[in-house]
Amino acid sequence: MHNFAVVGRKTGGFPCTIRTTPLHPCGFSRETGNANIRIAITSREHQGRGLGTEAMRLLLDYGFGILNLHRIELNVFSYNARAIRAYEKLGFQREGVQREALYYNHQYHDSIIMSILEDEYRAKHVKKHV
Repeated sequence: MHNFAVVGRKTGGFPCTIRTTPLHPCGFSRETGNANIRIAITSREHQGRGLGTEAMRLLLDYGFGILNLHRIELNVFSYNARAIRAYEKLGFQREGVQREALYYNHQYHDSIIMSILEDEYRAKHVKKHV
């Protein structure tokens, strides 16, 4: 398992935490090249500022560039439209839905499974040298 934190330059606080979670005891599997990641920005003052997108991009760089992963997946709840848009902007694709997987705020919400493959990430984000 890998844990990361985004630290504010001015405050020294932790507006964002990121974790690779176990598809494997280490949080990623070198055998399969897969990882499951999650991100949390719990303070409203840090939401909507692009911190999550930037942090996720750095983690994708690390996962595909350093760990040599093939596939990175995540789950996002259907009420979190901002996160879904950010993940799609990064290149994640919807794979499936776990219907009514979370009871939150007096109602059930779906959990959307999304993933990105290494070649999709490189085609979208890695600059080609001519």
